[in-house]
Amino acid sequence: MDVFYASHFGHTERIARTLARLISQSGVPARARDLAADYPSEAEISSQDPCVLISPIRYGVHLAPARRLLRRIAPLTPHKPLFLFSVNLTARKAGKTSSVGNAYLRNWIRATGARPLLAEAIAGKLEYPRYNILDRTMIRLIMTITGGPADGKSVIDYTPWTHVAELAAQIAEAAKALSDNVAHAGDDSCAPGGGGPAMRDEQQEAKRAALEKCRTQGEKAYDDMYEAHSFSAARAAYSDAKEFFYEAIKLADELGASDEAEALRKRLEHIKAVFRRQFSG
Repeated sequence: MDVFYASHFGHTERIARTLARLISQSGVPARARDLAADYPSEAEISSQDPCVLISPIRYGVHLAPARRLLRRIAPLTPHKPLFLFSVNLTARKAGKTSSVGNAYLRNWIRATGARPLLAEAIAGKLEYPRYNILDRTMIRLIMTITGGPADGKSVIDYTPWTHVAELAAQIAEAAKALSDNVAHAGDDSCAPGGGGPAMRDEQQEAKRAALEKCRTQGEKAYDDMYEAHSFSAARAAYSDAKEFFYEAIKLADELGASDEAEALRKRLEHIKAVFRRQFSG
């Protein structure tokens, strides 16, 4: 199992490597992969192998490599099992670790339409001495608002490492159950009249569902582009729209739906033209 991570100061990398080590110790081979240096291939993304994705928050958003990967994986869930984690200091507060209670995680899932098997926010580490002046100012403001240390000097590890071990055990248990299900499906497909064609039909249906989800999310991102209150927000929404339409086109091609793929390409070109005309001066 791949434990994909994006990290800025190194603490999320530590969490990811701890998860990978503990998952492996539970009997499911796992490896931590830095998205900045080891981004997955198209084949790896498109496979139905389960994976973990974990990213910290920086300036209110998750890191770009993780956002990019979730945009690609989201349309494939839940057929591609995903365990999703957001590392942020808000999660140190009671009731702020779930996908409902943690706004950063909630918004990330909502923006992509992802359906992870497990999604949780994990409290990170406060390290004022490592921050530049902008980071320090931003974190002090957040800490003032949320009742945390705003002295500009504190170093506090809020990560609940015992709970991280519990999460690793949950992931390993779920991965084993998924593997057993796949094995049973494989046994059925070997029998005369068994599940081989049915499995292919299921894969086709999954791709069709993913295509429709990509189309819907792409149109939503296009709408968000128009409603953005700043150029940076419009550009982020435009980037999301392109990624979703690119994935929809790829899926349409794989399904042999050439007319639909061409219609999606034309729609994408229209969105590009609108962005250039409205936002590129």
